[in-house]
Formats: sequence, C-alpha cells, structure tokens
Amino acid sequence: MSKILTTRLPKAGETIHGHRFFSGFGGKGANQCVQAARLGAKTSMICKVGKDSFGNDYLENFKKNGIPTEFVGQTEDAATGAASIIVNKEGENFIVIVAGANLLLNSDDLKRAAHVISNAKVMVCQLEITPAISLEALKMAHTSGVKTLFNPAPAVADLDPRFYTYSDIICCNETEAELLTGIPVGNVEDAGRVGRILLERGCKTAIVTLGPEGCVLVCAKEPTPKHIPTKKVTAVDTTVCTCDSKALLWGEGCVHITSLKHGYAILFFNSDRIWFAGGHTPQNTVFHKKSQYRCELWLMSCARQFPNQHWDAVLDAE
Repeated sequence: MSKILTTRLPKAGETIHGHRFFSGFGGKGANQCVQAARLGAKTSMICKVGKDSFGNDYLENFKKNGIPTEFVGQTEDAATGAASIIVNKEGENFIVIVAGANLLLNSDDLKRAAHVISNAKVMVCQLEITPAISLEALKMAHTSGVKTLFNPAPAVADLDPRFYTYSDIICCNETEAELLTGIPVGNVEDAGRVGRILLERGCKTAIVTLGPEGCVLVCAKEPTPKHIPTKKVTAVDTTVCTCDSKALLWGEGCVHITSLKHGYAILFFNSDRIWFAGGHTPQNTVFHKKSQYRCELWLMSCARQFPNQHWDAVLDAE
C-alpha cells in the first residue's frame, strides 16, 4: 500500500503537490486481523499473496503479530495485491486497488480452512477477492452459526442477493450504499432509508458510514435508524478498518460496536502509519487521556462481563 497525504484531492487531469508519501502494509482484512490480534483476539487470515518481496513481508508481519500463516497462500501466478491512496486534510480519500493474488483465492483454499471458519466466533470478508469466493466463505460461516460481517467494497451494483442472507452485519459507506440500492446518500435520513432496504434484503444489521458525520445504524431488533456522530478531529488516515470485529466478539449491542471503533480510533488518529500505529494495548499511542479513560473503562467492563469468552476472528481477504 502506498499513500500520499495532500491538502486537497486533485481534479481529473490535475497535478498537485502532496506533503508526505509512505508505503506500508494495509488492506481491510489484514488491518482487522492485525489489530484484533493486538487487542487480544485469536485471529486467522485466509488469503493469497504473491511470491514476491511484498508477499514475503506480509508473511513476516503476520508472524510478528502472532497471526498464523497456515492459510496465507503464495502464488507465482500474480503479484501481491496493492493499493494507492490519496488522503486530503479532512481525511477524505481516493483509493485504487490492484487485487492481484487476492483474486486467486479459491474454493480449495476455503476447504482447507473449513475447520477454522466453522469454529470461529466472527468472520469478516469483503470484495477484494472474487465475489463468488466471498459468498462461499460467508455461506460456510453462516451455516456453522458463525457471526458474519461483510464489507461490500469494492461495491458492485448487481450483488448476489445471497450476500444479504448470509451476512449478519453489512457495513458500507455512502458511495457503496448508493451503488447497492440506487439511492444517493447525502444525509443521515438517506442513510437510514438505505439501511432499512439492506435489512429487507436479509441482513440483521446495516451500518452506513458517513465520513465526518459518523454513521447510521439500523438493526432488525431496533429498526429505527440511529445516528452515531463522530468527534471532530484532524484526520490523518481513514483506512484502518479495525476494532469492529473485536467489539463483536464481546457480544455487546450494535451501538457498542460503533462506539468502540469510534473510541479506539481516537487512540491513534494522529498516527501516520496503520499497522505501526495501532497499539497492542489500549494505553499505547494515546494522545487524548480523557478518551483513553472512557475506552479503558469500557474494555474492563466487557472483560468482567465476558470473562470466559474465547475471542476468535477469521478474515478471508486482504
């Protein structure tokens, strides 16, 4: 993953100055897996990388973070998936991905990892891998009673309706929500309407993220859309995608899922690296003590409420 930080996003055909460039590890699945592991969860990664320097580096970093690489395959037929990201001062971004080896993850790979999927507490996947393989993974998990979280990105307009049936939680941004439903999302009310449509299609919970406006949550048990605002911060990165799977493992309500993601993000929102920024414990990389205190109280409360919880997460894509 390469990233350029700039004051504003360029227009089509425009050349502008950026003020920082760096490269590192990323991918929604990998970010989730690493940060969930750092927060204490037992995680597994099911993916495919290239037999190249990037793929080798990914394997080493998974190992350094205590993540088994048994189901991280390497192939000579494609390069490791990559992404280029441009982020402006408001935290808005342009992202272009080249899926590469991700698209070579296949049914045989899933079958080899079937026991890990069926024994997990949560499985997270998205569409950087072939949609048919994501659907197969969701079906395997759903059939085994595993909680499933699906991020439909990069979004496709003709998404197989079974994705909604096999997904307990669908989390998408405004652009993805519009592509899935045909409804432009310009405000909280629009997001609520989209959330209800996603519920009608079969999922139990829909989360529509709204950038600086936070997110809107719609649950089958609580069908009234709930707007969860975000704090105003100087954003450096919006691609972390961490902590929500860990929050799911605590068995808390939907509002706590978004609150933990929101709260823990405060711990490293000023950091300019993703995997290097997220701490192994809640007190690492803390800049706002008040937010740290609230987050730690919540973490301790969860630990007391679920002392015997085995925290597993399976992620099946980069």
